[in-house]
Amino acid sequence: MTAAPWDDIRAFLAVADAGSFAKAARATKLSEATLGRHVKALEAHLDAPLFDRLPNALRLTALGREALEGARAMEAGATTLDRRAKIAREPAQRPVVVSSVNSIAWFLVRNMAALKRETGEVLVTLTPTRNAVNLARREADIALRMLDLPDAPDLAGRKVAVVANAIYASHAYLAEHRRRPADGIDGIDFIMRETGSERSPQARFSAAIAPRVRTVLRVSETVLRHQAAVDGMGATLLPCHLGDGDARLARIGDPVPELLEDMYLIVHRDMRRVALVRGVADALVRLFKRNARVLAGR
Repeated sequence: MTAAPWDDIRAFLAVADAGSFAKAARATKLSEATLGRHVKALEAHLDAPLFDRLPNALRLTALGREALEGARAMEAGATTLDRRAKIAREPAQRPVVVSSVNSIAWFLVRNMAALKRETGEVLVTLTPTRNAVNLARREADIALRMLDLPDAPDLAGRKVAVVANAIYASHAYLAEHRRRPADGIDGIDFIMRETGSERSPQARFSAAIAPRVRTVLRVSETVLRHQAAVDGMGATLLPCHLGDGDARLARIGDPVPELLEDMYLIVHRDMRRVALVRGVADALVRLFKRNARVLAGR
């Protein structure tokens, strides 16, 4: 039997991942009819159905589950081939894309002059995002992630810093309300972090202090909470490197022990062979090491 066309397999993967033709169409920007033709062609090639077509859902058949495993291996191989071909064609000088959460991007911008002294003419492109980027698909060259080191054989990473968080308010706010940092947070106006997950450490911390403060605003993005605190709206939780680095703010209490966050620098193993990427990664490691006390709120 000859191999099935890759377009048919790719369509099958999209539908299997999405769970419906409609969702797969939105994800791939292909029509439902086009996806349906590809899946039917693959089923004809295999001479068996890949999905049980239920009234309101698709369910993989036994063959579909086996085919999905093989299709994922093919996709990984195709992605690897495409990535390595692109690496081989790249010019000697190109931007190196670094992905991080907004607060770490802020730290990098504040320290970009020092980073540039080590990386020379290499152009660093920062892409702030709260979402995990796909390094295998080249969505970034380097990812700085505030979570456990991913357990993936194609990724290489290392812990580069511990990032502390504490509560801050502006000196102007404290003076206006006749408060001192030593007074703590009881009864203070508070700009609460909107976490989106009730099980996260930040959500548990927010729930614990909520009865003690007066919530005046909820904001998910750290840099926006920082600005609201600077403007005198109240106190808020910030990374210590951000709060301590702003003379307009005063820290209220010590860093919160349960909100210490490990930061990891992660690259795809293929990208470690690229001198540009390796040079920026090494410079980042040295930058975080020099600023370890600042990041840890010490």
